[in-house]
Amino acid sequence: KTAREALSQELGNIQILNIKPDTLFFRFTEMITKKVGIKHNIVGFPKIFEKQYMFNGEISYVPDSIIVSGPNSIIDTLNNVYTEPIHIHNLNDSISKSYLLEKIDQVVFSRKKIKLIIPVDKFTELSYPVNINHINVPDSVILKTFPNSVRVTYRVTLSYYDKVSPEMFEPYVDFNDIEAAISSKLKVLLSDIPEYIHSLTLYPSSVEFLIEM
Repeated sequence: KTAREALSQELGNIQILNIKPDTLFFRFTEMITKKVGIKHNIVGFPKIFEKQYMFNGEISYVPDSIIVSGPNSIIDTLNNVYTEPIHIHNLNDSISKSYLLEKIDQVVFSRKKIKLIIPVDKFTELSYPVNINHINVPDSVILKTFPNSVRVTYRVTLSYYDKVSPEMFEPYVDFNDIEAAISSKLKVLLSDIPEYIHSLTLYPSSVEFLIEM
């Protein structure tokens, strides 16, 4: 049975004289599968928190990745998929909620929803003076800085408050930076600090110095 005869029968035996075009061409593309990560699309940063609240760790996802399938031309450069826009306001507690993933044309997801976990806690701001250390100073030289201390100011959530002490902060100036100093001041640097300490500032951020031989 020809295509014309079959179509004529489907249409209730209407006589079909001709079909144009009589040939259809199909373009096939390679389909691939890949694991990709999840990213949030939270709208409104940084105004999503109630006053005096902040992140208490990293945003996490369950699961943290999904399997995607689609044309090689799309999947090859796809490393993450995003949630649909999320509007959150006045957070004052941690949340764990499911959100839809934003669709991508021609791409199939192994799942349509993921759980987003946002840790939130109240924070406090602390400030106190800490003495400046001097490093890489030759034995034959005495380096003095003015002032000899800086004020360290930072924010920490209440759940980490007891883990922070002044001894954790080690501001210092490096004698080797003197030659590169543009003015008569040295920049005050700070040793590594834990990731749960936020918005840390030093005042002053640079100090005058004097070298005695």
